[in-house]
Amino acid sequence: MEPEILKEEKLEGVAKETYTQGDLDLYQAWVKTNDRNLETNMGRKTLAEVFKKTETIVIAGIKLPASPIFDKDSNVEQIKAQIKENVEALRVAGINAVVLDTTFDRPHPLVYRDLNSLEYYSELASFTKSLQKDIKVGINMLLFDLPASLAVAKVAGIDFVFTDIFADPVFAPADESHRKDDSVFYPRPELIPEYRKNIRSENILLFAGIESKFFPKIGNRSFLDSAEIAKSCGVDVFLVADYKNIEIKELKEVGIPIFVMGGVKENDIQNIVESGFDGFSAGSMFEKEPGKIDAIKTAELTKKYNL
Repeated sequence: MEPEILKEEKLEGVAKETYTQGDLDLYQAWVKTNDRNLETNMGRKTLAEVFKKTETIVIAGIKLPASPIFDKDSNVEQIKAQIKENVEALRVAGINAVVLDTTFDRPHPLVYRDLNSLEYYSELASFTKSLQKDIKVGINMLLFDLPASLAVAKVAGIDFVFTDIFADPVFAPADESHRKDDSVFYPRPELIPEYRKNIRSENILLFAGIESKFFPKIGNRSFLDSAEIAKSCGVDVFLVADYKNIEIKELKEVGIPIFVMGGVKENDIQNIVESGFDGFSAGSMFEKEPGKIDAIKTAELTKKYNL
């Protein structure tokens, strides 16, 4: 059954379900083959339990170059060296939580199903996890593929997943190009329990974007109603960008943690902390150049704002 998209949306593609059971079976089989601890740590965890703290949590984004799938010159060992250097810079600065940002890999879900990408990212994620005893590692992987992200997190034994959108995209642009701006995201939080069940990823903390800019207004569902549904379906933490928006302030009524991400600058930090958000994720603010963390700058920021 095709989802009902508002008539005022002028779309020129085909609305369809993004994931079939066959896709989930593919990921499920990969997890069963690769996960050595399939039946362990299955209980849901809270943000405080995962990060073992209640004050403002800081997650540093580590930008990864395009994978070998998109760039034949990409070298896994060089990428590992880059990750190791960045993790060490963050450790010196007192930050022990990172999210691997795969900005350069943005395949469209309807034309991309490749287990090689899962192998590649699980190798990098497990490597990152091995670098430091108490490090917390997440992945912001494949913008349009939440089940793949959960599968990688499960196999690599990492702690959390960032998904930039609320739940699930179902609208394919007419030319099925993920480089176009005419993709439309349709919120489908009810699919999250099915993803978790199939991938056996109940213990993976799920951060999900909640702001309506990521998808069209659907039916009569209000922002807070959508948030309540997302909470009931398994979203553990909301990600927001426009943290000063009145809707975001109302989001706190839902009662689950809220993180700020996306272009966080130094002059945002004090406001974020004082506004009662649970934490934030930042990338470029900590860098000396794209993809390279500045240990001195990061240490100065963590000390100045008592992060």
